[in-house]
Amino acid sequence: MHREEYPDGSSFSRGDWQILSEYWHPVALSEDVKEDRPWGTRLLDLNLVLYRLGDRLTVAHDHCPHRGTRLSLGKLDRGRLICPYHGLEFDGRGVCTRIPGEPRAVRVPDRFSIPTYMAEERYGLVWVCLSGQPTAPIPDWSALEQSGNQRCSMRAIWNTAAARHVENFNDLAHFPTVHVGTFGSGGHPVVPPYTVHPRPNGLYFDVNVTAFETSTFDPTANSAQIRTEYEVTFPFATRLTVRYTHGIEQVCDVASPMSAGQTQIFMLKSRDHDQDQPLHEWLRFQEAINEEDRVMVESQLPARLPLDRGIEWHLASDVFSVAYRKHWAARGMTSL
Repeated sequence: MHREEYPDGSSFSRGDWQILSEYWHPVALSEDVKEDRPWGTRLLDLNLVLYRLGDRLTVAHDHCPHRGTRLSLGKLDRGRLICPYHGLEFDGRGVCTRIPGEPRAVRVPDRFSIPTYMAEERYGLVWVCLSGQPTAPIPDWSALEQSGNQRCSMRAIWNTAAARHVENFNDLAHFPTVHVGTFGSGGHPVVPPYTVHPRPNGLYFDVNVTAFETSTFDPTANSAQIRTEYEVTFPFATRLTVRYTHGIEQVCDVASPMSAGQTQIFMLKSRDHDQDQPLHEWLRFQEAINEEDRVMVESQLPARLPLDRGIEWHLASDVFSVAYRKHWAARGMTSL
């Protein structure tokens, strides 16, 4: 298993990159990685190729050591990942097993192997730790798997920093303005006082919010006091539990930094109610909420989250944001 070094030309400082490389980050939905083709993506400015050979899932550097071609453009055949340029073949450990243009070679040199990375599949996501020594565990999202619950998942790419998305997802004050077209109750702009509690690998807070009690487009929905619980797992994952009067919805959200200014968003949802409603309407409603947020977050400047508390003003409702930024400043990050 390879421990990745700081990539040339990274959009992160060396120190910030090293810290983030020590965490688990999702890089794909499990369903993206088929047995008949490789899947290409990016994490912390590093191009990755994901592929399945039999029961083995491999995450490797998406770079052929011969001429630098993206291996994700290749194919899977005869139990091997095959480079699209010169046909070099790689097994599930990243070892080059064959060079078609040099059939007389007795042994392929070790330098032709591709680095592979620590990876796990959980909750329908492929998680990667580039350092090979995780600082914290994968978030506990076992609530998603409650028997009888209905589930869905979605993915999007936002042109912003991962931490900007995290703060947006955990921000309460924007509901009555940004989300007035979906669930926000415009007549209730005041955020109740709440306390952020430290957890071993994150932060937690709970609060009652006034919002329309719906998870689909419903013009008859009434506003109500809804109990919400937010549990953040560092660096960029949040489990939101929404307690409606008629059931519970889990929204598990995680931002994966492709670069300092571009983020892959994964959202997994589970509900124990309203299962007679069309699944596509549940998805469409959440996508509308996410789009309302994306427009706001992509417009923020600077795109990265400033950790100097004097750069942006803070309100009484920004309790989570202040605690989140203080953690990362104490961790030694210069910008997030």
